[in-house]
Amino acid sequence: MNVEIRRYNDNDFEKVFTILKENFQVEKVRESKSADSLEFVAVIDTSVVGYFILRRVFDVVKASNYFFLEYVCVDKALQNKGIGQKIMEFVINFAKEENASYIELTSSYTREVAHHIYEKYGFVKRESNIFRRSL
Repeated sequence: MNVEIRRYNDNDFEKVFTILKENFQVEKVRESKSADSLEFVAVIDTSVVGYFILRRVFDVVKASNYFFLEYVCVDKALQNKGIGQKIMEFVINFAKEENASYIELTSSYTREVAHHIYEKYGFVKRESNIFRRSL
């Protein structure tokens, strides 16, 4: 299975909307561009089968750039076929090419399969809690 990773474009919206909804129960907004957020899709032939965001962040304490990886997801019908692994390989290589110091992500405790992939690619689980306040 040949998986290509490329930048997201507006023609990908409907499929990405569906993949995000089935994986995270969130709905993508059509007009949500940010210079620091790089959106990517995984594609087989011409079909979008995965999605993720790399957000470029500057760590002012360490004076270094890093990437925050968000919304990594694969079409439910195609999970466990190596697409997530292709995404992780791309993410790591991209971050290295961009001279990032590290990659960080958060993941729900229920996403055990994703955790296995993250650990396989050298991510280390940290002792932390995530807090959010909606406004």
